[in-house]
Parts: sequence; structure tokens; C-alpha cells
Amino acid sequence: MRIIKLSIFGILLLYFQIMIAPKFIIFGLTPNFIPAYLIFLNIHHKTGFTIPFAFFIGLAYDLIHPSLLGMNTFSFLIISYIVNNQHKSITKNNFLIVCICIIIINAIYYLIFFFFHLFSLKPIQGLIPLISFAIFYNSILTIITVYLFSFINKMKLSINV
Repeated sequence: MRIIKLSIFGILLLYFQIMIAPKFIIFGLTPNFIPAYLIFLNIHHKTGFTIPFAFFIGLAYDLIHPSLLGMNTFSFLIISYIVNNQHKSITKNNFLIVCICIIIINAIYYLIFFFFHLFSLKPIQGLIPLISFAIFYNSILTIITVYLFSFINKMKLSINV
């Protein structure tokens, strides 16, 4: 039942990412909330669910952006693998360490796109400042979102009828 709930929440988050997140564009950058959800999933759940989920959510997100087909899937799989293998070695209670790890994860995510755009046929002017701002902007949003997901996960809501 928990896997179904997490999958439905992931699909709703994908809908949020596609329909609502573009309203928060700053300097042409749309915030990406899916890596935050993947970080949350990998910290709280097992690999048997998170790696296939990262593949399917990345594939669904790539279908929205056909010019980047495969890039989100690849980066989401990398994020899931890294977080799943390394989250046990960090102190999850230390806010500073969690923030540094989230910044590193966002840097890895955007470096994949940096190399893609660096070697693509249409190079983007000002790519380095744009990627630097993207890492900063999405790291702040990812930190807020991961802690929001953790808070929602700890809430035990029940309705007695």
C-alpha cells in the first residue's frame, strides 16, 4: 500500500513539475522538484523500489522534453544510485551536512546537462553562469522540499468514520 501511495504522489509531483513549476521561472530556469523527491525516496525506502521508480519518472519527464530524451532518466538514475549508496554514511540529523550533500547532488545533476549542452550543436551563451545559478536556485528549493517531504512523511493522518 505504501508503494502505491508513493507512486501516486510521484505522479502528482510530475504533474506539478510539468504544469505548475514553470510559473516559478527565474532567468529562464524552471525549478526541478523531482530530484528532491528522489532524494527523499532513497533516504526513506529501499533500492528495489527507488531505482525503477527513478527510471520511469525520468522517462516520463523526458517525454515532455524530447530534445533531451534520456538525459533526465540518466541523471535521475545517477542521483538515486548515489543517494541510496551514500545516505547511510552521513548524519541525517545535521542540517549543514544534508545541505552540502544536496548541493553536491544538484551539481552532479546540472553537470550532466552542462556537458550535454557544451557538446551539442547549439551551444548556449553564458552557460557557466546559468548552470551555477541553476545549482544554487535548485539547491535551495531542494533543501526546502526534502524537509517538507520528510515532515509530511512523519505526519500520521487518519480519519475515523
